This record gives sequence, C-alpha cells and structure tokens, in this order.
Amino acid sequence: MRGLVALIVAVAIALLLLGEDQRLPDYDVVKQQQTSGGYDLVELDAPRLVGWSLQFLAFAIRMPVLGRIIAKLTYNGNNMLEVRRVAALNPDTPVYYPIVDPPKEQKKPKPLDLIAFSQQNGNAKSKSTTGFKHWSISDYTSRYASNEFSPVQVAKAVIAAVRELEQGEVPSRIFIETFEDELMAEARASAQRYAEGKPLGVLDGVPVAVKDEIAIYGHETCLPTFLRIPPLAARCPSLSNVGPIASNVRDAAIGYAVMSGGHEDLPHSLPQPAVELHAFESTSSPTGLRIGFFNSYTNHSSPEVAAAVREALRKLESLGAELVETKLEHLLAINLAYAVSISSELAQSYDKYYSHFAETATEVQAIIGFARHYSAMDFIAAQRVRGFAMRQLRDKVYSQVDAFVTPTTGRTAPVIPQDALKSGDLDSKQVSDLLRFAVLANLAGTPAVAVPIGFDTEGLPISLEIQSSHWEEDVMLRVAHATEELYTDSHRQPQTYVSIINESAKHAL
Repeated sequence: MRGLVALIVAVAIALLLLGEDQRLPDYDVVKQQQTSGGYDLVELDAPRLVGWSLQFLAFAIRMPVLGRIIAKLTYNGNNMLEVRRVAALNPDTPVYYPIVDPPKEQKKPKPLDLIAFSQQNGNAKSKSTTGFKHWSISDYTSRYASNEFSPVQVAKAVIAAVRELEQGEVPSRIFIETFEDELMAEARASAQRYAEGKPLGVLDGVPVAVKDEIAIYGHETCLPTFLRIPPLAARCPSLSNVGPIASNVRDAAIGYAVMSGGHEDLPHSLPQPAVELHAFESTSSPTGLRIGFFNSYTNHSSPEVAAAVREALRKLESLGAELVETKLEHLLAINLAYAVSISSELAQSYDKYYSHFAETATEVQAIIGFARHYSAMDFIAAQRVRGFAMRQLRDKVYSQVDAFVTPTTGRTAPVIPQDALKSGDLDSKQVSDLLRFAVLANLAGTPAVAVPIGFDTEGLPISLEIQSSHWEEDVMLRVAHATEELYTDSHRQPQTYVSIINESAKHAL
C-alpha cells in the first residue's frame, strides 16, 4: 500500500513539473523589474559531472518523461527565462545571422603586398632582449629566398616532430590525420619555385596546420567579422567562425588577409570591404585611439587574470591611448542566448545522426540532449537578444570607442583530471569561466583577437581579448600589435616545444 501511495505521489509530482508553464509575468510587471546599467552576470552554480553521474544524465535527458523533468529543473535553476524577459523588453527583431552591411562610403583600397608586409617583421628579433621568440612566416621565407635551407628540409622536420610528439608516456594527439607523401610533394614543388625565384605567395613553403572542421580540397574534413571568412558546412551556422592561430600578431594578420573573401555558396559573404592593414605599424604612439573596458566585467575573472588585464590597459594608456569605461547591459541574457543558440544549432545539425547518438562522448550527449528540450519561443527570443547585443555594441560601445578589451578567458587553463579521460567530464561552471568573454563577439559577429600578456603564478599564459566593430579588423589588429610589443620580453618557451627551423638543418635535401 505504501509503495502504491509513493508511486501516486511521484506521478503527481511529475505531472505538476511537466504541466508547469514557464511563462513571463504581465508586461507591466516585467517592465517594472527592468534594471539598466548594472552588471548582472552571476557565477554558474552547477556540479561537476563525471563517471556514472554523467552517464546517467546523458541517458536520462533522452527519456520522454524523465528528460523533460530534468530539462525543466535545469532551465529554471539557470534562470533561462531571462532570455525571454529581455527579448520582451526590447524592440529588436530576431537576428538569425549577425550580418552587417559594409559601410556605403569606402576608401579606395590601397595595394596590399603581403610578402613585403611579412618582411617588416625582420626587426622583431632585435626588439626582444630576454623573451623567447616563436618563428614567424618571414623567418621561413627569408631563409628559403637566401637558400639557407629548403622547404623540403622543413617538411621533413615537421614530419619528424609530429612522430616524436606522438611517442612517450602522454602522446600529444595534435593531429587527427597527416598526409606525409602529399606534404613532401608540396614541399618539393615549393623548393622548385624558390629556386626559380617565383614563390606562389607569402605562405609558400610555410608549414600550416588546418583544423579538421575546415573544408580542404581533396580531403574529407568535417574569428574575423561574421562571414569575412565564410564558414562553409558549419555545424553551428550562425556562430561558426574561421580564423588563424599564429605565433605573433603580424602572422595572424597575414593569415586573416589570405583567408578573407566571399564565397559564391554564401551570397551574404560576397559584399565585403577590402582587407586593410596599412595602419598596422602605427603602434609606438596610439594617440587618438579610444579603448573601452567594463571594469565589473573584467573583474569577473580570477584575481591574477583581472590584474594582468588592468596592467595591460595601463601600459596602453601610457602610450597615448584613451581609456573609456564602457558599461554593458543584460550580459546574463546575452550569455544565455548564446547557450540556447549554439546548442540548438548543434543539436539540429546532428539530428540526422541521432540513431548513433550513444556513440558520441557523454558530455556531448548531455549538451545536445538538453538542447532538444528548448522551445521555438526560447530560440526566437535568443535571436532577439542577439539583435539587442548588436544594437548595444553599435550604439553604446563603438560609437564611443575604437576597440573594446576584456580578458580572453575568466581563468587560466585548468588541469584535466584523470577521471575525465575515462568517461568524459561536464563541468558547466568551468566552461562558463572559460567562455564568458568570448560570447559577446561570437554572438554579435564582431571581430576579436587574443594577445598574450604574461603568466600567472603557475606559469600558465594569460591573454587580452581585443574586439572592434564589424569590418574594422585593422583597428583591432593595430591595438593587438601595440599590445604585443609591450610584452616582447615576457615570452617564454613552452614546456613542449620543437624548433622546426633548428631541426631542419639536421635533414638532407
């Protein structure tokens, strides 16, 4: 009898939870509750799930009744209704793609010689007195041109380095797949072009790794202004961005310039202004540049990260930049709208593979499982919040400043626990700390770049995120270049490092 009563109570509770309507109060009440100008992002209160607890969640979230109950409890616990509240308060229409038309009045583009641009890096070595220096594009190409060594030797050194790093107690697992024969064939062709004095361009013979999501001709493959570099076949079409990761800002600028341009399969990417890098060298005195920051936002990071960002701002101010505190509203709703958008797009992209869902990582199962419970109203509200975020950046931020800076992450790189390697790891608070400052630019489609600004007491790197308005990557890169030059002496050699140029000398042609 007691068991029957308990079952009836459990069913009643489940029906109450399933029947609970997540509704907003009346508009007048919502409007009265509105606050402005305050910092509203809060720490995410969620347990770390690993092992059996994560496996149970990944299973339960897909169950018809239990999954809906868990999803509703999580929805309420994370204040997801804030997205709909902010959407109801603001006049912005939904923005499904953060596309902003280029300025109608554009300056006539100046010719951009990327080979000459790369060679201006030649004085960088003399600027660094104590800091470690990563090899640059020009370090390779200048040696090819002078016949100091060949792209063939570099290719052999790269292959040897990849093999070396895959050995040992903890393999690096840097590459999913390598194509050694193809690499050597390309290297021999590059060496021939240099021998004839006819390199293809600024990257001829320079080793570049390509992320597996990028479509590469002849191979099966799975953050500038949105669509500046078209993200073809993206899993999250409105949030996927392609951009370079480089050893220095100049090389990042070169990578951005080479990769930029529209694609006929994405018509919205076709009308874009020419790449502009001519102000890149104006770093010694950034007088006239207005740099925005939001102190409460910056302080929502670890003490060491926040202190490093404040020191970087002080250094930029000492060069002549003007610092302007620029407050942002509704950051909580913006971050939650991002979570709704990216997980919903990801869930839809993988819908055709749902019969194989159990074969994916357990944390992926949990994230997509939650996303499948969002309503159409949640998704549309998130796109209204995206519209608000874009309007806020346009009217309240970039109308006052040229660039906006934050930490890149809210903390330095976390240790990966051993138990995470066995069955996955879902640490929502840690993910929130790491992504907190990346969300705004990604959701709004504005360009951003991360620049190293030192290390914490554990020797882990800290970086500054510099954002600018749509189509103004040149401003962002100019500030990044100035920041980089302030920290030249603080660079350190990574614990795991292979000097490809030094190793190239060991390999015969």
